[in-house]
Amino acid sequence: MLFRSRIFESYAWRHYHCAKEDRQGTNYEWVIPNYFDIEDWAPRYEPGKYLAFLGRITGCKGLDTIVEIAKYIGDKKIILCGQGDPTPWQHPNIEYWGPLSGTQRSEFMRNAICSLMPTTFIEPFGGSGVEGMLCGTPLIATDYGAFTETVIEGITGFRCKTLWDWLDAIEAIDSVDRKMVAKVARSTYSLEACGAKYDKAFRQIYELQADGWYTLPEKYKRRKVPASANAA
Repeated sequence: MLFRSRIFESYAWRHYHCAKEDRQGTNYEWVIPNYFDIEDWAPRYEPGKYLAFLGRITGCKGLDTIVEIAKYIGDKKIILCGQGDPTPWQHPNIEYWGPLSGTQRSEFMRNAICSLMPTTFIEPFGGSGVEGMLCGTPLIATDYGAFTETVIEGITGFRCKTLWDWLDAIEAIDSVDRKMVAKVARSTYSLEACGAKYDKAFRQIYELQADGWYTLPEKYKRRKVPASANAA
């Protein structure tokens, strides 16, 4: 019998594929988030200087929403970084700094007031938002996809539906404790935390060679009540 195991970046992405493939769930699929070497991401706990967008410069990443937000943020600036042409999304409160790589990403994200991810795409994970959180920078994002798992409302950021939501979230962002944002992200997405999840998944796959789903340690085997005893 052909056996297939899969690992997804988020439950949202797992469920998306179940629906897309018109199938039921299965026990041998796991959700393990992307992992990061937290030494690459330097936290900053003081208030940032700008609103950050780090991602592809394209419509499905929510650039139309970025422009609408820019109209109502006073003297704040939104800085766009990423590959693509920003020409269709110009506004006096928007600046484009181009693509970033390496330690530039950490420096950009740690100095932001918050990061914005108004994507209309169903994000499997939304890595740049988590990169910001590793630096203590809260994330404001849409209320679907992986953000329902990565953004803890009021703790690591906010999730939004309407323009009013976005503007309220930006006004409230100083209420989010940047130390808590970094603590949650660094304990969840570190190599060690995600490595433990992979270790468990690989162990469960290996156990298929034994009794499969029924594999148990000795402490549980000793508790098994024979069917004849139940009948009695």
